[in-house]
Amino acid sequence: MRHSVAVALAIGLLVASLTPAPPLASAAPGVVHETVGGDSGARSVRSAPVGAEMTSAPGEEAPAIPPLSGGGNVLWVDQNHLAAVAQNLAITGDGAYVVGGWWLNNSRVSLYATNGTGVPAWTFPISSSFFIPVDAAGDGSVITGTGRQDLLYAWTAASNVPVCSETHPAGTEGIAAFTPDIGGQFAGSAMMGTTTSFTHAHTAPGCNDLFNVSLSGVVQGGRYAADGDWVAVNSRAAVDVYDSQTGVLRGSVAIPGETEATVGVSRDGNILAIGGFSRLLRVHQWDGSQYVPLWGHVIPSITWITAVDVSDDGSTVMAGTWVFTTPDLGRVVMYDVASGPTPLWTNSDFGDYVDSVELNADGSRGIAGSWGRLNGTFGHVIAVFDRASPVPVFAVEDDEIPGVGSCMVVDISNDGSRAAGGGKAVHAREFGNGGFTLALDIPGVTQITQEPGLAAPGIRGLALGQSRPNPMNRSTEIPYALSGPAAVRLSIFNGAGRAVRVLDLGMQGAGSHFAPWDGRDLAGGRVPSGVYFYRMETAAGSAIRAAATRQLVVME
Repeated sequence: MRHSVAVALAIGLLVASLTPAPPLASAAPGVVHETVGGDSGARSVRSAPVGAEMTSAPGEEAPAIPPLSGGGNVLWVDQNHLAAVAQNLAITGDGAYVVGGWWLNNSRVSLYATNGTGVPAWTFPISSSFFIPVDAAGDGSVITGTGRQDLLYAWTAASNVPVCSETHPAGTEGIAAFTPDIGGQFAGSAMMGTTTSFTHAHTAPGCNDLFNVSLSGVVQGGRYAADGDWVAVNSRAAVDVYDSQTGVLRGSVAIPGETEATVGVSRDGNILAIGGFSRLLRVHQWDGSQYVPLWGHVIPSITWITAVDVSDDGSTVMAGTWVFTTPDLGRVVMYDVASGPTPLWTNSDFGDYVDSVELNADGSRGIAGSWGRLNGTFGHVIAVFDRASPVPVFAVEDDEIPGVGSCMVVDISNDGSRAAGGGKAVHAREFGNGGFTLALDIPGVTQITQEPGLAAPGIRGLALGQSRPNPMNRSTEIPYALSGPAAVRLSIFNGAGRAVRVLDLGMQGAGSHFAPWDGRDLAGGRVPSGVYFYRMETAAGSAIRAAATRQLVVME
């Protein structure tokens, strides 16, 4: 699957703060912001066949997973970090495997079965003084990784014995690794000094060079188009797209104001999304001879764009941002490519730096990971959204899981049902090392249209009706129907996706019901006029069985 490489955000063991040095004058303190709602040493390798995971060594037992406020299921958390941080990560397109790149100490690549226990199926040591980039084909047939002082490797999910390894040219170092969803190929990027880079692609498992090209700047990251025909590599100042078989340059796009974010590219290579320090998100489309601007949007009230992705089908763009202020803030913005620069929605509840965003294949679901906020204040560390709504389908909040501090990378399966994240055990701006990887099972969310009593209950046994009255003044009733007994919870969110009221309705029987809401928030005060969303969940134990979301309007 796809990954993000943020090569400028190192997590130093002895550094108290990770605040990025603002590259532009506009990021300086005091600015007025808008306000809106090659390794040759011996290796010691642990291994076990996939499907027969390694037994835990002392101290490796998986921690108990507490119930989460945002729904969904945390399948496992690996916190056997060995003083390392999981800065890079990928999930296979089919959701079966997660691969993590651990660095800072005990640098290594770890392969997990998503349905496993969080103990790696295999690990492979990597020599590196910096991040360990990784990526994975859709079915796990190719797993790739590299490191600053090491080779470019390819494995399969079945074994940690490399099927291919490549020595970087003299004077270069491995800083990126990526592979298409279809597998069969992989690529790596290496840096030479500070001004030029070297990129190469290979077939797997033969490790035959397909092409070598020199770039005009230090590589920040890259992605294959999912169908494998094109590979896009970006420096800070430009994106170059190559034919993956010949290395012939298809097209190049300059990046205004430079960037540290990896370019987003659609499955056929025809849609590119680029964002960076200028705050300008640009979408380009291949017209048969060149990449032409389709539209652009200067995202208001931010310092820069930190992460961007395009769905494989080219329908959807998702962007992560950061705001240099006190406290630091992060936002996620969702776009429909066809309708242009007006966002579908913005969620502003991420606290600090949004380090990674990814979309599933058809753009119906996206995931974002951020550094969260300090001192236990509210902010999403990981959140999953449906394209249609800023209300998270699932969220891990600050301090909700001990040892899950700041999230540096996320990824999501092609169908949006499985996801993964990795990062640092404490907040990125705090002293401390250690990290985590985790795997998530994301519940389905369906827009239910039938009214209770008019049709059979919807998918997974829940039908959610429109609130009455809508718009509401002082109170409203929300109709719903269940196909069988279930515990029910109703959550009300404002337009930014922040929960303003949560009502646990307890165990309800099969049939039609009404849930009242008096228009009051968590503190008992009346909510202001505006657009709100309500989400109903039915559960058995801690497992979400069904969920649905609708919109209502409050007029005071």
